[in-house]
Amino acid sequence: SDRKRMKGEDGGSVAVNFADEEGEGEEQLDPAVKEHLEHAQKSQEELERINDEASDRVLAIEQEYNRKRRPVIKQRNEACKAVPQFWAQALSQHPRIAPLITEDDMAVLDHCIEVDVEDAEDIKSGYSVTLTFSENPFFENQQLKKTYAYNQDATCTITGTEPQWKEGMEPLSGDDNVNELEGKRDYRFLMWFMDEVLPRGSHDKLADIIKDEIWPNPIKYFTGEALLGEDEDDLEYEGYPGLDAEGQDFPGDMEGEEGMGEEGLAEGEEFGEEAVEVEESGEEAKA
Repeated sequence: SDRKRMKGEDGGSVAVNFADEEGEGEEQLDPAVKEHLEHAQKSQEELERINDEASDRVLAIEQEYNRKRRPVIKQRNEACKAVPQFWAQALSQHPRIAPLITEDDMAVLDHCIEVDVEDAEDIKSGYSVTLTFSENPFFENQQLKKTYAYNQDATCTITGTEPQWKEGMEPLSGDDNVNELEGKRDYRFLMWFMDEVLPRGSHDKLADIIKDEIWPNPIKYFTGEALLGEDEDDLEYEGYPGLDAEGQDFPGDMEGEEGMGEEGLAEGEEFGEEAVEVEESGEEAKA
């Protein structure tokens, strides 16, 4: 074990052996030092108990106010439905989402009548992002939904909706050759609902933007108020690997943000201190 020297109560030097990983060496601590450490440990345990209690109370308050928000959110959604192309404009005016949205995406988003973000009942275990559409010529689904469920083993299971495309509205695929492109649509934003894999230890940045930036006050993005006072450089296209300024190829992650890499809409970030392994499964939603 590591042998250190500490100052004793009488000002003299006291030899201390700190325990190794197996706990050996604790019995060799100076009795006075050991007593002080035991008192400190009891205080530490009490602090941890208080911290746990605080976390539980904060969670309970969040749950209470989430329940209070839901009817008001419903009222806001109903009012926004009466505004033509509200969500198409609110989403497309976010400077980091705009490069993802193609003309074909916009044609679909014109039929989006509601966006909803809802936390799991216990908040900490996940959330969902749901887009609701009116009858449209593109797909049969009434809703496209993506759900994030954080598991106890520090993984995240993602379930996304696969659009049930109507004839002639199918998206481009990597397997298409030049003779098969006619009639195929160039969707990018919509393909996010069908993403199958996120790298280990990563966040879905597109979901984060919708949940944390647009959803709290989408009216500001519809009117453009959210962009007022922003540095001009911040409003420029920040770059999506795989998607250039002309919108070529399917996008990956955004560059230009601290801690982010170049491998997809979520690279190099962690949930808390532990890396999160993401498992995703597809789910077809019924119309």
